[in-house]
Amino acid sequence: MNRTDHHFARAVEAAVERIERGTDAEVVVVAAGRSGSYADLAWAGGAAFAWLLLALALWSPVPFTGAWLPVELPVAGFLAGWLIHRSPPVLRRLAPSTRRRRQVEAEAHRVFHEEAVHGTKRRTGVLVFLSRLERRVRVVADAGVEARVPAGEIHAIRWGDGADPATCTDTAGFLAGLDALGAVAPADRVDLAGGHPGLDAGVGHHPHAALEPAEEHQHPGSPLRA
Repeated sequence: MNRTDHHFARAVEAAVERIERGTDAEVVVVAAGRSGSYADLAWAGGAAFAWLLLALALWSPVPFTGAWLPVELPVAGFLAGWLIHRSPPVLRRLAPSTRRRRQVEAEAHRVFHEEAVHGTKRRTGVLVFLSRLERRVRVVADAGVEARVPAGEIHAIRWGDGADPATCTDTAGFLAGLDALGAVAPADRVDLAGGHPGLDAGVGHHPHAALEPAEEHQHPGSPLRA
């Protein structure tokens, strides 16, 4: 999520407030540009592009001097890799779905601890982690929530219209998913009795949430597009 999109931020904060009014869960939403690194895919794509240029040069019907090929090919490969690395749609197609899923899950659990979502008195913290490049949402709930809400219900929440419930492609789907999260953690499952010092509600920060320039070109009302 781009934090400069104030409409999206306000909508998320309002959804979090609705959840916390009706349950004991303390929700933190973190949006990242991507989960982990896909540099290996980008540079492999750059190398493939350089080899393609070499093949075209070798079989080109047009005569030319190849004196600069040892310089031109590495430069072309580097530029192609750099462009691929900064192009979420291309990386999304190059990365297998299993890898995207694995990296989002690993990053979500890392952020869960980094943001101290587990630091609530009753262990009722819930992290909603959105990764834009992969277009996936991962919910990580602390022990106090998992003990009273079946994990299957949490992971079955739909964040979009795709076959995979975790797929999220637009703002409306993400906000609908937040509302569904509140519905599976009602007051009769998560005890409201007593006060508890915990995490502030709202949208969390994340080192990767500062999107790269190539990822910032998005519709103001759809901060999930990339």
